[in-house]
Amino acid sequence: MGFIFIKFTKFGSFILGFFGGFGFGLLLFNAVIYLMDSYIALWCLTLGLGLINGLITLYQSEHLIIHSSSMFGTYFFITGVGLITGHYENPFTVLELIRYGEIYKVSPLFYAYFGSSIVLYCVGIFFQYRKLKQVK
Repeated sequence: MGFIFIKFTKFGSFILGFFGGFGFGLLLFNAVIYLMDSYIALWCLTLGLGLINGLITLYQSEHLIIHSSSMFGTYFFITGVGLITGHYENPFTVLELIRYGEIYKVSPLFYAYFGSSIVLYCVGIFFQYRKLKQVK
């Protein structure tokens, strides 16, 4: 994948931007939009933000690649930690868990994960912009 992204930089930028927007959509869905109890809302939000971010990345690649990679990395890091330590519902199954009465709302600890996602996102952006400034 890395070879393809390096060889076709526009395609690689779009994919990275798409996954950054997709991850942001999943975080938003788990934070508040899950209350709508709709798979259509889940997919419209995640795919919509992914496509928008991917398309914008084609034109503003330097800044959005930094933001997208920070969001992408943050989402997967926090998801991995949350799934191992618990109280982090899988965004793809949270609607099913609510419909079958296994949970009634997202765990309050999820918002700690959400807050730490924002902090890690900001840290990732800070270090990448600092590195970019050193290179220029």
